[in-house]
Amino acid sequence: MGTTPADYANRLEDKWKMGKKGSDRGVLFLLAVNEHKYRIDVGSGWKASCPDGKVGDIGRDMVPDLRGQRL
Repeated sequence: MGTTPADYANRLEDKWKMGKKGSDRGVLFLLAVNEHKYRIDVGSGWKASCPDGKVGDIGRDMVPDLRGQRL
């Protein structure tokens, strides 16, 4: 791929213009399987409902599933 998952996520956000126009309520879940990395980007319209700590919890909770350790 030649780029980091964070760089790729930023390019996707710029290209896709996620969320309803003017609301900035999009969420991007990026799974870079071969790199064993994930990224969750939350639009500013979701920041009150999904603060950084909560988003971090969601990501950490996904790791065992991504590793195939949970059904």
